[in-house]
Formats: sequence, C-alpha cells, structure tokens
Amino acid sequence: MNEVVMMKGTKHAPKASRSKMDTLILTPKIIDTWEAPPFQRPLKMNEKVKTIAQELKQNGGVIDGILTLGTIEGDATLYLLDGQHRVAAFRISELAEGIADVRICTFANMAEMGDEFVRL
Repeated sequence: MNEVVMMKGTKHAPKASRSKMDTLILTPKIIDTWEAPPFQRPLKMNEKVKTIAQELKQNGGVIDGILTLGTIEGDATLYLLDGQHRVAAFRISELAEGIADVRICTFANMAEMGDEFVRL
C-alpha cells in the first residue's frame, strides 16, 4: 500500500534544491548585486529588450513572468538564472523601482544549478 507509481510525464522532486517564491520591489541597486552564472549565455541587447523597457515605463515597472535566482548552500551570491533580458530591459528603462515575482532556488553546487538552468 506504500507503493508510489510514477505516471507518464512526471518526475521525482529534486532532492538537492529548495525554492521560495516572493513578489519583490526591485531597484537598480538590488539587481546590480545579482551575478550571471558561468554557464549563462551572453546577453543580446536586441529590439525585444528595448520594447520591454518601453512597456515597463508604461506599466509602472511591472516585470512579466517569474525571475529565477539561484544560490549555492553556504554562499551568499545570487545568480540570475532566468530573466536576464527582462532585467536588462528594467535597467535601460531607467525606472527607480519595479515589481516582479521572484523564485529563489538553493542548490548544493553549481552543477545542479546548471541543470536547473537547462530545464528552464
């Protein structure tokens, strides 16, 4: 009776990562503390980023979607895993503050953080 049956398309919960979700007021000073992980692709400042910056100016700084940050146990560094183009758009919008849903994941090591980046 204690048997767990995996259904097609489901996965086991990750064992080495924990996450929490919050809605945060962001400022340039806050996002400047976030670092790009070593596996992050280079940022392309394209027309889409510029369009998002204009939309942020019009909507009062509400960043769409969920920004995902990662940290490694025992290290206070926050890495921006998902949302680099939206964060870049916020920077060039020159707004003093914005609001975003942010998920912060804690990983045992950089390799596990990289696996989450690929999944995202």
